[in-house]
Amino acid sequence: MNYTTRIDLGTEQDFQLGELTIRPSLRQAADGAGRSEVVEPRVMQVLVALARADGEILTREALTILCWEGRIVGEDAINRVMSRLRRLSDGVGAGSFRIETITKVGYRLVECGSAAAEPPQTTPAEPKRMATSLSPTRRLVLGAGLLASFGTIGTYAVLWGRSKRHAPSPEAARMMDLGQQALCKCNDEGVSEALGFFRRAVELDPDAPDAWGLLGIGYAYALRETVIDTVEALTLRTKSTVARAFALEPDNPFAQEAIYTLIPLLGRWKEADSSYRAALGRHPDSAYLVFGYGRRLASTGRMRESVNQLDRAMRFFSPSPGLMVNHLWSVWASGAIDEVDRAIERAFALFPLHAWIWFARFYMLMFSGRAHEALAMGENVGGRPPDIMPAGFELPMASARALNTHAPEDIERAMRMHLESARQGSGRAENAMNFASAIGRLDQAFEIAGAYFFNRGYAIPDSRFGDPQRVATSLSERRTLLLFLPPAEAMRRDPRFPALVGELGLTQFWRESGVPPDYQRV
Repeated sequence: MNYTTRIDLGTEQDFQLGELTIRPSLRQAADGAGRSEVVEPRVMQVLVALARADGEILTREALTILCWEGRIVGEDAINRVMSRLRRLSDGVGAGSFRIETITKVGYRLVECGSAAAEPPQTTPAEPKRMATSLSPTRRLVLGAGLLASFGTIGTYAVLWGRSKRHAPSPEAARMMDLGQQALCKCNDEGVSEALGFFRRAVELDPDAPDAWGLLGIGYAYALRETVIDTVEALTLRTKSTVARAFALEPDNPFAQEAIYTLIPLLGRWKEADSSYRAALGRHPDSAYLVFGYGRRLASTGRMRESVNQLDRAMRFFSPSPGLMVNHLWSVWASGAIDEVDRAIERAFALFPLHAWIWFARFYMLMFSGRAHEALAMGENVGGRPPDIMPAGFELPMASARALNTHAPEDIERAMRMHLESARQGSGRAENAMNFASAIGRLDQAFEIAGAYFFNRGYAIPDSRFGDPQRVATSLSERRTLLLFLPPAEAMRRDPRFPALVGELGLTQFWRESGVPPDYQRV
């Protein structure tokens, strides 16, 4: 392959990639059913470059020469292009190909179902692995010492050698393990990588229910932070994949978590709670079910129970930003002040540049009387998450400055910015509601809440923060957790709060379950 000539889309010939027909000159990918998608020029250039490599690894340096004319390009730019390609595969591509990340080397394109689908051995296997189903025996097997002794394939051999359940083939087990490691990245690229590994696992061993269940989890988790235009496709794929897992094993715990994740967050409180409790009664050490139930408990204000579940999940799983940030919110809302500081510093030490952890630490400092420390964080430009554009820090910094100075002009400026921002996305509205409550602007806090949960007064877009993230929180998935965080304490004391939680269906759920939320017990 010539690594010195820039790819000119106008002169590239059409080619086939699985079920897709790729037309570079039109920047179009079309399937056999007549569906098509037009992609950005840079994305198409990278796809052509990877396809030209014919299954070989293409380094980042080679990509910059072929697609960026040799300019210095940050990792976030390349990562965003790879994420777009993975979305293309998940969407109109229907899994026709996958993009593999070869850590510290580059990327390669694998056409699913092709003979070249064997992943290279350069993928590192050293990081601590995520437990798949956590009976006491498996927790012992998945200890660090035995992992070092057995490696991935050996670990699964021991696990399944003591079980009467279907034992996945060694290579399928390795794909399942790598997929779970990728999920721990807790970003769009990680989910896309995980889906590629899980798809390969079911190709290698189509009779492995855990592989199908994990693929279902991958699709379902993608729905929580998904690209807006693939929600329906991902929902259908989750359901069909779960159905395949249940056909092989009717009570598969991975498939249980995948299907319960599809239960809308708002309105079906009792169904979700009873489903998780019943499943955990049968699978008390299923790590995914433990984690999923912990998140559901937090959404109903039962924070101490949520902390207990997420504490267990922390023991089961390798550390990951998603697990740790959910644990942080629940600990913070439970009122365990000392534990909050320990937990946030532990998470920040492990993932200082991950956006979820960085902003969690920033807001916890800002809303706990330490706005000056939050400002110091934000002013350290080199310590900011690299995947967030500079404009993304302007409103958080204005908020911290207002809570630090308490100057009327600073508060007015920040509140005005929040009110404008709230209309632009669901994540922005969450931040605006918390800030308004924290500074005592309760009329505005409840106005934002009405729009956020019910589109009352004005409609808040599903998109959380707008491009380039393009992730969404639909109306049925709006996050009640924020109603139980410390910044919303003034809202909880307001006489309008019972009407709000009543309209959300929480009051009825608390009454029927006989378990009130923490804030009603204190």
